[in-house]
Formats: sequence, structure tokens, C-alpha cells
Amino acid sequence: MYDFDDPAYDGSQEVKTKGTWYDDVYDFDILPPSNTVHPLTLPSKVRVAYTESKKNSLMKQRDHIYYDMTAVRDTGMVDIHYSEELYRFCFASGNIPALTDDPMSGDNMSLNEISYNYGQAMSEEALKTYGWIEGRFELIITVKAGDHLEQIVLPSIQISDAFAVDKVHYTWYEDIFGVVTYRWYRVEQSELVPRWIVINHELFTWDLSIIPYSYSVHFEEKDSNITTTYTQTTSYSYATNFTVSGEGSTSTVKIGFGSGSSSQTSRSSTVTLTQNEGSDDLGTEEVYYSDAVVLSMPGSQPKAQLKSYTTESIVFQVVPRNSN
Repeated sequence: MYDFDDPAYDGSQEVKTKGTWYDDVYDFDILPPSNTVHPLTLPSKVRVAYTESKKNSLMKQRDHIYYDMTAVRDTGMVDIHYSEELYRFCFASGNIPALTDDPMSGDNMSLNEISYNYGQAMSEEALKTYGWIEGRFELIITVKAGDHLEQIVLPSIQISDAFAVDKVHYTWYEDIFGVVTYRWYRVEQSELVPRWIVINHELFTWDLSIIPYSYSVHFEEKDSNITTTYTQTTSYSYATNFTVSGEGSTSTVKIGFGSGSSSQTSRSSTVTLTQNEGSDDLGTEEVYYSDAVVLSMPGSQPKAQLKSYTTESIVFQVVPRNSN
């Protein structure tokens, strides 16, 4: 009778006759974009507007910003030094088809991967800093407020500036001797984390005597230079709570918070728009005069929560600022 020197040969242990595939994920715990800012980055008038509106539920924050109204003073003349400003935007998620549906164009997202035989594993720091995302896109933002029409063109936004990589998937193969002979690193589009893109684009002074009670913001991802023009008619609501400031004056005084106690009036405006054929509609959202700019500003922590507007694909924020 013979004894085996190695227990692997006596049937007591499993013998590896082929290599094994393994999978793992590096998770960098990237947080989604926050809708908060430090209060001191906001204009002082916006901070005061938040405080005053908390004292009187009828008062709108823009009543103070544009008309210097307070919780106890409901009349005022427009402050022409302040304007609406498109502050920043981000994509609603990483899984936006518009960024990958035009492979013949340079304006398209591509995700890189790394694979090699043998060699050392990549360090976590190298994985964090590697250029996983490439491509760029052109964005057209159309703002409509009655007869006021404005198109903002952002011609070359790097996709790597619009997203952060939160997870890297890692697959490797070990042979029967435990030697890693193949490594493969990659990212998934659906796991990309959006980043804020700050644009600080000045729009208009919200003078309710000439600007309607709301305006629309539309986002379009441009895929071609072939354009068509069309007209669009929209009905808007206008406030009527105004009076002239005095005999012979052309200045108007707003009476009452918001649109006041008087009913609003409707007026239609027709504008001519340009559309790029084959481009992707990323959605439209309305901004109302009565919307809060700041939702909360707790004194216990240096964070002011801003109102965010969300289309099908885009999240954006508006902050009125001094235009001087």
C-alpha cells in the first residue's frame, strides 16, 4: 500500500485543472450634485429676500429682489440693476441617449477601457485619474418670455467636465497556479455621476409690467448644422397690479405682492425659432415669478438650498444677480 506525499492527490482536496475568472468593482463614493451653495456666494439681496418672505407668506422672494418690497411694505418700483441669471445646469443622470446617438460626429460620448496580459494591477489612484470619458457636445438653450427671445449657445462642452466616474469594474483571470494573466477595467455609462456646469448667463430684469409671470427654458443637444425655422405662438399671463408713480411720470409702481389682488391678463406672443435637424430635445421647464429662489437656509450650517428645475434630461438653477 502506498501513501501520497501531497493530500491534493489522495482526493481530499479539489485539484485546479483550469483558471478562474473574478469580478470586482472599485467604488469611489462620488456624491450626486448637491442643490446647495454657501449662503455667502449668493447676493445679499437674495438672502434678505428669503428672510423677508419667511415673515409674510404672501410675499414672493422676487418682490424684494426686483421691487425692494419687504414683509411690511407691498409697493415698489423695479430695480433695473438686478437680472435673472441661469446659474448652472447638469444632466439628470449618466444614462442620456442624446450623448451617444450620433457616432459619426465628434460630438459623442465614448467610454475608454483598459485590458492587458500579465502586469501589475492598477492602483486606485491611477483608476481615479484615468481619462475614462471622451467626447464633447454642443448645447443650445432657448429662453422665451413673451416677446423676449434669447438663444444661448454653448459650443464645446467636454463630456468629462459634465460627468464624474463613480465606479470602475475590474475583471481578471488567474491560471491554475494563481498567476493573474489578464486584467480588464471599464466603466458603465449608467453609473456616471453628473457634475454641475456653471454658466452664469445674464437674462433680463423681471419687470412684471412688460415681462410675463413666467418664462420657459428649453435645452437642445445639437447634432447637425442643418437648420429649419418655424414660428411659435404662446399665451402668457401678465400681472396688472401697476400704476404710474405720479403725474407726468412714465415710471410704474407695483402694488401688492406677486400679481396682487387683481386678476392677471393673457396675451399671446409669436416668435420665430431656429431648430437644428436631427438634434435632441432635452426638455423644457417653466420658471415662475412666484417661485422661491432659496428653499431653505438653516442657520446651523453654511448651506443654502436652491430651487432646481428639472426637464426630462436636464437639471438647472436660476439665481437673480446684480447686473452691474
